[in-house]
Amino acid sequence: MDHVRLDMMAVYSDTRLPWGRPWLTLLICVKTRMIVGFYLSMRAPSSVAAGMAIAMGMLPKKGYLGSLGISGNWPVQGKILKLHCDNAKEFRGETLRFGCKEHGIDLELRPVKQPRYGAHIERMVGNVNAMLRKKPGTTFANPAQRGTYDPRKKSVYTLWELEVEVADWIVNYYHVDKHRMLKMPPKNAWENEIMGTATVRGAGLPVQISDPEKLKLDFLPFEMRVVSPSGVRFGKADYYHESLNRWVNAPDLDHPTVKRKFVIKYHPNYPRNVWFLDPDIKQYVKLDRWPLQAAEDDEQDRISVDELMAIDSRDHAHGKQMEDKVAKRGYRDRSAKRQEEAVAATKRARSKRKQTTPTAPGKQDRSRIEQQMDPQSAEVDTTSNPFAAFAGKKVRAFNVSEEQ
Repeated sequence: MDHVRLDMMAVYSDTRLPWGRPWLTLLICVKTRMIVGFYLSMRAPSSVAAGMAIAMGMLPKKGYLGSLGISGNWPVQGKILKLHCDNAKEFRGETLRFGCKEHGIDLELRPVKQPRYGAHIERMVGNVNAMLRKKPGTTFANPAQRGTYDPRKKSVYTLWELEVEVADWIVNYYHVDKHRMLKMPPKNAWENEIMGTATVRGAGLPVQISDPEKLKLDFLPFEMRVVSPSGVRFGKADYYHESLNRWVNAPDLDHPTVKRKFVIKYHPNYPRNVWFLDPDIKQYVKLDRWPLQAAEDDEQDRISVDELMAIDSRDHAHGKQMEDKVAKRGYRDRSAKRQEEAVAATKRARSKRKQTTPTAPGKQDRSRIEQQMDPQSAEVDTTSNPFAAFAGKKVRAFNVSEEQ
């Protein structure tokens, strides 16, 4: 397993403007060269990306390919027994170690400063980038190859479209293309290793995952939240389920004066999906967004948390450009001058010390708005009052009866 930053510029899904280069986390089977799983994100490499790629590698992929609209067969699934990776921080974290231990995966780190142990995965990520360099928006391998080509101007693929492109290439090109070292396609090499041949005994099918949902949730990112009467606050929205009622404002076990925080899992690709880990039954409960909202189209579901955060930052930056900097600068200058004058006036008054007894507040000791709103001193504006000409006049009743 390893990470690589793709030589491709992605665009925002809403405006189609340039966004940035995504990161790819890739898992391969060294013996058969099959790609086991991958994870695509705009976020820098982390234990979350590694965990998501591991979970994908162990799960059946038929439903996943169907959700992308891709035909073909990706037969890799089942328990991973051993995982090789380098000594990067995201692979040495407690989160990934706990997940691997929970599911019986032997996490083995490569020797330090021994790049030959990672040659297979390095070559594989190079193959992915080589494929993408033929697409519009590529950044190429280096500035010399890029030349005068502008990848930001030529970029066309959203993160979702890049994921479809990578998955389709894996299933319907790389896996079925003859590998130079294997002398056969990786898919056939995988089938031979699993089912065996006339001369070699097969390893048999890997142990299948009994609870796919728990596997995915165990490797999902999480945040700690307090349960309030309105539910759980997450991502500027409230999420609720009846099972939360018994945990509302629950005290912390170690500090009774502090509210207890609970594990809230969320899916990076589907930000509206949130789960609550019940500490008693050790099971996940899916929370509903509250108040309930009508289902939105699939395009909104395809926007990841990473893109939502990037769009939010982009909108903040755009709003920052709308600020009246001249007016703000003028305020700061005037405020500093007023402060300087107030400090000087106060120092002069206190240095004299002439007043020995306090006096009633004068006109200057009241705010201007307080003076204007005082009924005792309010003046009648005859220019704007249409009834000012009738002030002081006697008003007679007007009888409209038929007798008169």
